[in-house]
Amino acid sequence: MKDDEKTQPVVPTLHQGLTDEDWNKPLALTDRDLGVMTLAHEERYICYSQIKDGFWPEASHASNTARRRVRKMIDENYLWRQSTRERVHYLYLLGERGYQLLKSKYLDRGLDLFRFNEDRESRLVDHNLKVVNIRLLFREFGLNDWTPERILSREARGNIFPDGVIHLRGHKIAIEFENELKSNKRYRERFWHYARRNEYLFVIFVTTDHLPSRVLHLEYNKSQVGFVEYSHLMHNKEEAEVRNKNSSFVLAEMF
Repeated sequence: MKDDEKTQPVVPTLHQGLTDEDWNKPLALTDRDLGVMTLAHEERYICYSQIKDGFWPEASHASNTARRRVRKMIDENYLWRQSTRERVHYLYLLGERGYQLLKSKYLDRGLDLFRFNEDRESRLVDHNLKVVNIRLLFREFGLNDWTPERILSREARGNIFPDGVIHLRGHKIAIEFENELKSNKRYRERFWHYARRNEYLFVIFVTTDHLPSRVLHLEYNKSQVGFVEYSHLMHNKEEAEVRNKNSSFVLAEMF
């Protein structure tokens, strides 16, 4: 998977590779289309490379297959394309027609249709897209049962909740993505919260920066908490090393 954060995806023309007759035919939706819509809905928005790599991994980046499909979904309002300020990001959100479709199939998970607010959301885009990358990575491992932050925040008792939860053989593994390192106090609050709730088998803190020793050597339940750097995780995938102050293990051992 590729971070699409600073890259403008290629946007196809309406009729690229299609006759007028083919383009004007209503879209015959597939399970793959529903998967794209569901991911965009649950995670608020996704970027083009996540659609391409997550749902059309077999197609080359030079292929128009995914681009044509996405453009047709936008044209029929199953998806909505949104650019951020100065076109730093191009985001793909669920469209109104897509939302009604998910509701009719009971796939909306009780979530409202999300619309992007530049002033409120712009600082969160980089964080949220990387969480989607992490979700898609775990999906590669066959771990498809994921509860997104939109649902976790709605159900939380308090203001501490993870960015996603993986459900694995009756257990829950929390994913905390740290786009910026927090103060020791903030980490202690989270460690205490997860230890007190005892809701998760394990909590993986994914950090974009090198984990400083000040965090690694704080007090926490060593059988419940581990750390891994984002770049290391995305590069090494299931062979990534998760560590804490007591031990380390290869991610695949957990699955």
